[in-house]
Amino acid sequence: MKNFMFVFIIMVFSMVATAQTKRVVVLETIDKEQNIPQTVAMMVRSDLTQAISGMSGYEGYDNVNLDDIIDKHSFDSLGLVEEAIRLIGETTEADYILISEMVKYDETSIFVTAKILNVETGITESSENALMGMTAQDIQHGCESLVKKLLILAKRFNN
Repeated sequence: MKNFMFVFIIMVFSMVATAQTKRVVVLETIDKEQNIPQTVAMMVRSDLTQAISGMSGYEGYDNVNLDDIIDKHSFDSLGLVEEAIRLIGETTEADYILISEMVKYDETSIFVTAKILNVETGITESSENALMGMTAQDIQHGCESLVKKLLILAKRFNN
């Protein structure tokens, strides 16, 4: 009987902890000017995801292929941004979507801007930017700082 109670308590605790965890889908980092190496874009996306997962109460996911979601749901780009956000949320079971863009600032730096969108409302809950170097360490630290700012703003928005 004691074992049953112990298992029951563990199950309830883990269900409560899971219910409080917010899932954030990190979409591909956009490079509109197409002048940043693909490896840098991949590092930015990966480090944003890792930074989100490192924050208490959040899980980051970046293995989402937006093209597949759009194809499955016959969605086209008719300006239905809110519908696209909702669809991504439903398909991935995410609470939020992180969209990021980057531009080359100079030969050694990039400027990254990121937004957290609520999948239910389509509203941007937080938006931040950061200037960072293009070394792996600079990108990691820049993404960690960027995510902390984004999630602090998103928490304020939800309270």
